[in-house]
Amino acid sequence: LKRIMQGNVGRVVITHKDRLLRVSAELVFAMCEEFNTEVIIINKSSEDISLEQELVKDMMELITIFSEKLDSAKSSKM
Repeated sequence: LKRIMQGNVGRVVITHKDRLLRVSAELVFAMCEEFNTEVIIINKSSEDISLEQELVKDMMELITIFSEKLDSAKSSKM
């Protein structure tokens, strides 16, 4: 949330609305809108993909996040 409010997040991608957080997702959606952060919800049911496919997808998303953090850290050092 802090990074969203700082304007450092351009897009939040989640697989299901209920996976965003355990409290009101609407509050986070409102914050994203206020700070020009796009929210993408991919509504695939668990029957559509296997557990292994879901884990691979989650790992790819984590790799993307860490890559962005590394790029951001490199940029701030310059």
